[in-house]
Amino acid sequence: MHPRGIGLGVMLAIFSFVGFESATTLGSEAREPLRTIPRAVIQSALLAGVFFVVCGYGEVLGFRGVSTTLDQSAAPLRLLATQAGVGLLGPIIDAGVLISMFAATLACVIAASRVLLLMAHHGLAHSRLTQTNTTHETPGAASVLAGVLAFLPAGALALRGVSGADIYGWMGTLAVYGFLTAYGLVAVALLFHRIRQRRLTFGTVLLTTAATLAMLLAMAANLYPVPPAPLRYFPYLYAAYLAAALLWLAVARRPGASTAS
Repeated sequence: MHPRGIGLGVMLAIFSFVGFESATTLGSEAREPLRTIPRAVIQSALLAGVFFVVCGYGEVLGFRGVSTTLDQSAAPLRLLATQAGVGLLGPIIDAGVLISMFAATLACVIAASRVLLLMAHHGLAHSRLTQTNTTHETPGAASVLAGVLAFLPAGALALRGVSGADIYGWMGTLAVYGFLTAYGLVAVALLFHRIRQRRLTFGTVLLTTAATLAMLLAMAANLYPVPPAPLRYFPYLYAAYLAAALLWLAVARRPGASTAS
């Protein structure tokens, strides 16, 4: 093991784990949201965490003595099924992976559409995105836009002949910068929220400090040691994206500014 490999691995691990908080975007769409949503977030984190640990150790142990290394295998679960003498499970595993990929993509689109909906309500996106279904209160226009925006980068890279593994690694690493920023800001916001409520405790300080430092360390691990191209350029690409977003925010909040048309 070496620091560069661990740093890149942490980014992909975080990317695989993000989304455990997606239930928070549903709001009034959920029944008893103040009770259901916190329970969903906590249970998702615990169950997904245990699942990842068990599967991670299982794959590492299963690849001992195999000529192909885990990081070089395009279909590790199918290979492990063959090694275990149950090769017939290979197609079933592939079907499960396909369903999981669809579910994960759908979850991202659902969460992103709710974020776009909220942005539109605050004047940061087109007012058309505030429209929801009269029966289910789901944001149709925002969902379609989120789906298109999710497809375009992956589709463009696929047309250029980039492999699925590289698309996952590149886009995943770039996306994690956004998640790290959001998670870190939420941790800091919680600290100030507790201070304003005069409910600050040692546990809150410890929790928010640990969470913020973890996010900063994960991001720093991808700056030094300098990773190979094209990963070395992603932090600067994200910084440019963040600067453009802050500029858009400043313009949208100017007196008289409007995104309604």
